[in-house]
Parts: sequence; C-alpha cells; structure tokens
Amino acid sequence: MERRVAIVTGGLRGLGRAMAFGLARDGHSVLAVGHIDADVAEIEAATAGTNVSGHILALVADLRRPSDCDRVVAMARERLGTPQILVNNAGLTFTTIDPARFRRPEPQKFWQVSDDIVRAVIETNYIAADQMARRIAPEIVAHKQHVSLHG
Repeated sequence: MERRVAIVTGGLRGLGRAMAFGLARDGHSVLAVGHIDADVAEIEAATAGTNVSGHILALVADLRRPSDCDRVVAMARERLGTPQILVNNAGLTFTTIDPARFRRPEPQKFWQVSDDIVRAVIETNYIAADQMARRIAPEIVAHKQHVSLHG
C-alpha cells in the first residue's frame, strides 16, 4: 500500500481522532487538527511507544480563519509531504458550544440562541470545511488522486 499524507480536521477528539489513528495504523502520515491545546499532549501520550508513533502530528488551529487553514496546509507539506487525503471532520454542535442549553428547565428555542453561537457553529461546520477543501482539492486532482471530500 502506498503511504499517503492525510489531514484530519477535528482529529484530536472523538470520531476524528479515531479516523486519524486508523489512517496512521494503515501506514499513512496524518496531521490531526483540533482547537484545544490540551488535546495535543493527549495525542502525543497515546501514540508514544505504539506502532503509530511518528505517524500522527497534532496541531491546534482555528479553521474558521483562512490564515490558520493556510498554516495547516503549509505544515502538512513541510513536515509530512503533499497532502493527498482530507477528512473534513471538524464540527460544533449547539450542545458543544453551549452545554447548558439542554439542561435548562425549559428547552431553549432556536431564536434564543445568540448570534455569536450560531455564527461559530456555521463557520466551523461549513466555512472551515470549504476553506480546507479549496486548499487541498487542487493538489489531489493534480496528482490524479481520488477525491472524496465529506463534511
């Protein structure tokens, strides 16, 4: 099997972390991106002394910012090689960003959610995925790789 370079957004926790580890176990080099600093140390500890050690590079970035998307792609190229796989997994839910929302005596109505929370969810779930896809897809197509971008 050919070793490929993958970027997994939302790759430091949950399903994204599982995908990052799965790709690394299959021999691919993975840049796992998340937004919580403490998760980097957890990834490093989880990979130490395992067969995926050295195959996963953890990075914190805010993918809502175009400059951070550029930084992610540049780091993948510099440290791992040309990205050939993009797993657009980063996402927020209203529960994640406002944990108390569903613990209130009366459920919050959608019109009661602040503009800042709605904007953060939309920017993370849609705009960040689009920004990453537009930065990676041209390279994948140029190298005649299979393109499968999911959000």
